Amino acid sequence: MADGRICSIPDCGKSASRRGWCDAHYKRWQRHGDPLAGGPSKSSRGGACSVAECLRPVFGRGMCQMHHARWRRHKDVNRRDRRANGEATAFLETVVLTHNSDECLIWPFNRQATGYAYVAVGTKKERVHRIVCEAAHGAAPTREHEVAHSCGNGQSGCVAPRHLRWATSSENHADMLAHGRATRGQRQPGAKLTEADVREIRRLAGTMLQREIGKMFGVSRVTVTSVLSGKRWGWLG
Repeated sequence: MADGRICSIPDCGKSASRRGWCDAHYKRWQRHGDPLAGGPSKSSRGGACSVAECLRPVFGRGMCQMHHARWRRHKDVNRRDRRANGEATAFLETVVLTHNSDECLIWPFNRQATGYAYVAVGTKKERVHRIVCEAAHGAAPTREHEVAHSCGNGQSGCVAPRHLRWATSSENHADMLAHGRATRGQRQPGAKLTEADVREIRRLAGTMLQREIGKMFGVSRVTVTSVLSGKRWGWLG
């Protein structure tokens, strides 16, 4: 919380938040170890974690994502977070983050209703695939980037590092379509029409009034119009 002081960085002028810096300079210090640092994160510059015998890529302050998180929480890179589920956390650190195979690695612990793996840290639930993607590829390029699974088995709990990458929402959706995972058409909850229905509606166009077609399939005339115009089910050939 600002206390009326000004950030100690010359020519900044913003209110001081923590350690005598404004929020922006404090976050740079968290990420890079220097309040004046900027540009790409250390994870994108290559190199291995500075912690002895750890070969994971650098995430921040010369450490991998796992050791960097421990340092931020405890100022001790060897101390595990006691608030987290110990067995799940140990599996994440010793099995998942060291998994070098091209085969899927299915998370054996907690999963969300959507099937994605998560680990409990205190009162929070953190998605495992995001933790792993950060460890393997560094921080997300932007806040809008999502984790994409090249195997298409994210909903089945796969957390294999080699299957994960940062992608835009449209790129991720394209992957879901390619893997047949997208919830569209008759897969959507509450869908009233099937693919066969849509094809029949299009076949009947011009031979019946749209309100009559809608009554036949239990939908409104507006829905029939949307189907025929391609506004709905436009992807169905």
